[in-house]
Amino acid sequence: IIKAGYEIGAHGHMHERVDTLPPDQEEEILAKSIEVLAKATGQKPVGYRSPSWELSPTSLALLEKYGFVYSSNFMDDYFPYMHPRQGVGEPLVELPVSWLLDDAPFFQWGLGRDYRPIQPASNVLEIWREEFAGTYRRGGMFMLTMHPQLIGRVSRLDMLRHLIDFMRGFPDMWFATAAMVAHHWKSQMV
Repeated sequence: IIKAGYEIGAHGHMHERVDTLPPDQEEEILAKSIEVLAKATGQKPVGYRSPSWELSPTSLALLEKYGFVYSSNFMDDYFPYMHPRQGVGEPLVELPVSWLLDDAPFFQWGLGRDYRPIQPASNVLEIWREEFAGTYRRGGMFMLTMHPQLIGRVSRLDMLRHLIDFMRGFPDMWFATAAMVAHHWKSQMV
C-alpha cells in the first residue's frame, strides 16, 4: 500500500469513540496507534480521522502534541482551513468531511440497526457526481470516505471507476493524498 503511494492515517486503535474516554486514555490510544502504524509502515502518520468523527475537548491538542499535520473530522466546510493553535506543536489543517461523501450512509446495512434498503450503486454515483461538480465549480475539496467492507463489492468499485472517469473530465483536477492537500494548504497560509 505504501509502495503504491497511498497514505496511512491514524484512526484509533480498536475504533474507540474518543469523546467518551478520559483524556489520559485517549492519549494512550493515540500513542499506541502511532506506534503500531509507524512499526508497520516505517513512517509516522501525519493525519488523523477519529472513529465516527467524534472528538473530545482535548483531541486537537493531542494531535498537535504528537506532531500531526491534519485532522479530518469536522463537517463545516468544503475548503480546508487552519485550526487555532491548541497548545504545544504546530496548528492543524482541517480537511473537512461530510456524511454525503461517505459510503456508509448509502451502503451499510445492519441487521436490525439500520433499516434502509440496499440500493443500486448508480444512485450513489449520481449523488457523488452532482456533489463533485458543485464543489469543483466553487474551487473546493472533494473528500470521499470509503470503507473496504462497503465499497469493496464489484458493482460499487465499478461505480467508483465511473466517478473517477467523470472527475478526470474536468480541467486542472488534482487527485492527491490528504497529506499532500494538508501540506499544500499549510504552505498557502504562511
